[in-house]
Amino acid sequence: MNAGKADDAVSYAEAGLSPDGKLVGGEFPGRGDEIASAIVDSATGQTVTKVPGQQLLAWADDKRLIAWGCDPKKCNGTGEFRNQLLLLTIGSDKVVQLSDFRKASDDYPGRWTPQFTTR
Repeated sequence: MNAGKADDAVSYAEAGLSPDGKLVGGEFPGRGDEIASAIVDSATGQTVTKVPGQQLLAWADDKRLIAWGCDPKKCNGTGEFRNQLLLLTIGSDKVVQLSDFRKASDDYPGRWTPQFTTR
């Protein structure tokens, strides 16, 4: 992510800006066996850190996000649709599982999608 590209990150990640406006969910590089997404400084566009999530969905507060994630040992680059909701904490390795795994098929008829709202 280049400096001045924070607007690109805002439009990329569903989570968008953190509640305090300082951070934004960045891109998922999808390389190798690392499943991680960038967290970007909204003012500079520079990557601050990475979190172990495939798709950043919503901010829980200024330091925690809800994301779809997949254990790389279980996905191994395939079956990325077999994921679960996770609560990720920036600056920590702490990951809280919020749901069980979804079926590993994007068109599975019982596949569910979470809904988020502001408090």
